[in-house]
Amino acid sequence: SAIRNRKIDLLVLQLEIRIDEKGVTDKPQGTGRNIAAMTQKWLETKGWEQQITKLKTMKQGTQTPLEFFDWLLDFPEGLTPEVTTNPGCDILIENPPYIGERGNKHIFQEVRLGKLGRFYQRKMDYFYFFFHLADSLSKTNAVSTIISTNYYLTADAALKLRQFIRDKTTVLQLINFNEYKIFESAQGQHNIITILKANKLNIMCKSIVAKIAGRFTVKTIKKIISGNPEVANKKLLNNSDLFDGDQAYIRQGGVGKDGGIFSRLLHKIKSSGVPLGEHYNISQGVLTGIDKISNKHLKDNLLY
Repeated sequence: SAIRNRKIDLLVLQLEIRIDEKGVTDKPQGTGRNIAAMTQKWLETKGWEQQITKLKTMKQGTQTPLEFFDWLLDFPEGLTPEVTTNPGCDILIENPPYIGERGNKHIFQEVRLGKLGRFYQRKMDYFYFFFHLADSLSKTNAVSTIISTNYYLTADAALKLRQFIRDKTTVLQLINFNEYKIFESAQGQHNIITILKANKLNIMCKSIVAKIAGRFTVKTIKKIISGNPEVANKKLLNNSDLFDGDQAYIRQGGVGKDGGIFSRLLHKIKSSGVPLGEHYNISQGVLTGIDKISNKHLKDNLLY
């Protein structure tokens, strides 16, 4: 079909660009410190060239299935400008995968080669891309709802994401579950539901933060989402009062002396001294000496 051939053309173009920008087309010769890495790059390039040949062969016939998804090509009636006069989604609901860059660089590299690559930031989480993907698929007044971990509120590697949320969207709701677990099997849960409007409007944000721990029950979830004071703290904020400083940290209690207890504490510290950043170049915060604790650490009292 025409759509299938268009997908093949896109894949071939992407691989050709990858070869031009990252490939090694001539077989490395000689010896030296970098010969192994260059040889690996050359072999990888040969693989890309073989994929191009395979795709071009596939285009000549229709029997071999093509497993490739493209939003505009798979949903042309709603998303492609050539097909509809008002492309885009009105509502988007997302539960993206939680993948860090560590150990998954190849996954991030694939995205960096595409349209979302400009949003890449070192040490970011993969789900950050989905905020931008939702925006690219949205109509002017669309609403997107994304469930994710809540670390992006203050993570250094989420700066681009927070700046995008601050400058390009209106935050309608933030429902932060904190220690309350909403998935049975997932580990290390600190989940948040973020509801965004696709443009800037003068609308208050409903900020809800759970203040209980425990496991999912429908009754408790309903209480948290509604901001029931038994289980959660609820506050209405101007969008401008959500974002703190140049790093655009998201403070659910609000920023400044009128914000929540955390923001009031930070404001007091900031107003009574001089930030270290005015005298020093700070590249990292507090780092742990170890990431895992073993029985040997406990036995030898190495933690004290």
